[in-house]
Amino acid sequence: MAGRLELSLEASSRRLEIDCNSARFMLATATIKTRLSQLGELATPKPEFRQLVAFLREENEDELELKDKPLRLFQLTQFACGGLALGSRYNHCALDGVFVHQFNTNLASLSCSEGLAVVLTSNQTIFRVRNSPQISHPHFYYSKATNTDNSFTLSGTSTVLIDKTQPYNQIHAIDFSAKDIQALKKASLKDEKLKNCTAFQAVATKIWKARSIAVEIAEDKISTMLFPVDTRTRTVP
Repeated sequence: MAGRLELSLEASSRRLEIDCNSARFMLATATIKTRLSQLGELATPKPEFRQLVAFLREENEDELELKDKPLRLFQLTQFACGGLALGSRYNHCALDGVFVHQFNTNLASLSCSEGLAVVLTSNQTIFRVRNSPQISHPHFYYSKATNTDNSFTLSGTSTVLIDKTQPYNQIHAIDFSAKDIQALKKASLKDEKLKNCTAFQAVATKIWKARSIAVEIAEDKISTMLFPVDTRTRTVP
């Protein structure tokens, strides 16, 4: 994590590689007058959280070349009550959300003088690129739709025109309990058009439908839904 991303030295490749040059990662420390109890519910994003990541952007960052940008940045913030918060930012080309969670879990475990809570494997041979590449599966998700006026992802990006005089950036966290998911699956099978419905299909369809109604997507428009998939439990090693 102290290295930098750079393009592969292979002339015909545009693949990114990590140069383990010990260039550093950034750690900022800060103190605030806010007490942890003043933040209230911590599960829902709120403007007050911005002070916990205020220093996770370097000066003139947009002008830096890729090889000069840290892969990981941390901000350790101390509250007035003595509590601590660790904010982090990472390059998504090198890390995904699951790994960041595992990293933070191990960091917390080591901080308590305990061993690694999650034992990771460094064997990445399964991801080795064949020379030359042999693509045997049709990857339709990389295709570009002929009409992308209404594309969106789970992160909320969209090209749909929305009335910006209305509060469009409000965030609400919604928890689906096992009972809620079961109810969605039952509703999906009610008309007997489907033989079965997985939990993922039920929740994904509900999100897609609710969002489409919210932004008033026309029935003849194409929309796409992007979601992450964790394959760690399906691959060996």
